[in-house]
Formats: sequence, structure tokens, C-alpha cells
Amino acid sequence: MAAVVKKDWGRIEVTDGVIAKLAGLTATECMGVLGLASSDGWTDLLKKDSVDRGVRINSNEDTIKIEINIIVKYGVSIAAVAQNVIDSTKYNVESMTGMNVECVDVCVRSIRL
Repeated sequence: MAAVVKKDWGRIEVTDGVIAKLAGLTATECMGVLGLASSDGWTDLLKKDSVDRGVRINSNEDTIKIEINIIVKYGVSIAAVAQNVIDSTKYNVESMTGMNVECVDVCVRSIRL
């Protein structure tokens, strides 16, 4: 599916793949996040070119739900890292797409040194 914003002069459609890349890039830039984990349960670090593989998007015409699977660095506050990922992802996706993010769920799949 794709998220859609309707304007008087037309409509803007953003595919789930684009939203997933935005969310994945945002998450990997957060302090304490070593990388994304595959959403199918594998916890290997994913390469930079696969920033959307650890992200699931559920969108309809006016709202977006995001699930991000991350690997965190040992010694950091998992709660603080997860909250930072939630806040940053929500802000970036909403500001770049103009669409409402209903929720961002963060799943910590692994912890690494």
C-alpha cells in the first residue's frame, strides 16, 4: 500500500518502501543503534544498503504505523535508545511526507559490543 495526502491541486502518494527507507535511515542514525535486524528473527547486522529490511510499514490513506527492529550497543539504556528511535522516526517521517504517523513500535532484537 501507499500513504496518500490529498490536496486541492492533486494528491501525493508515498509508497511503503520509501517510508521504510526513511524510517530505517533515521533509526540507524540514532545514538546507541548499531544497525537494523531482519524482521523475520535473524539478528545479523544488515548492510547499509538494506536499511528498509528491518522495517515494516502498515499504511492506509491517512495514517502510518511503523515497526523497526534494531540492534543496540551494549551499555546504553535500551529504553532511552528506543524512545529516541520512536521520537526521531515519527518526526522525520511526518516532516518529510506530510502524513500522520500513528505509532512507531521498536523491537530490540539483539545487543552487541
